[in-house]
Amino acid sequence: MLNLGMAARRQPLAKGVTYISLEMPEVQVFARCCCRITKLHAESVEKTPEEFDRVYNREIAKYPGALHIKTFGSGTLQISELRSYLDHLDHRGHETGLLIVDYPQIMYLKNQIWELNAGLRQGVGDVPI
Repeated sequence: MLNLGMAARRQPLAKGVTYISLEMPEVQVFARCCCRITKLHAESVEKTPEEFDRVYNREIAKYPGALHIKTFGSGTLQISELRSYLDHLDHRGHETGLLIVDYPQIMYLKNQIWELNAGLRQGVGDVPI
């Protein structure tokens, strides 16, 4: 999922990506993004932070699309809540060109799996999923 989001942020697409995690904290998702961008292992950040900063600053220029990461608790996010959150981001200036919901099968579904399928098939507003 992360690779797809990173590709969408890159030239020539430069899409704004909203990454919704239902299991991993934002800081952990962001750390993985940083490792993908720099092609450095997480241990490198702690051992040589100056090198990481240098590589990150050089490589991030290739990713002009914005990235917004948000974590919701497992089993708590509903389709209507997701729509509201995306509207909130839009009003704050973050245009979601690609929505990634990592591990959507653990969304809150009111015991109705069809709600997830129907909601994702409709899309969330004008956002492709």
